[in-house]
Amino acid sequence: MDQISFSQHGKLILLFSHSPFYLVAMELNLLSE
Repeated sequence: MDQISFSQHGKLILLFSHSPFYLVAMELNLLSE
């Protein structure tokens, strides 16, 4: 996995982990797989 991409995803996860919206983001990510 790309280091930069992983870092960006990590920041997004930290950001969304403080908001219920992260559940929606995870669902959208799973659907787009």
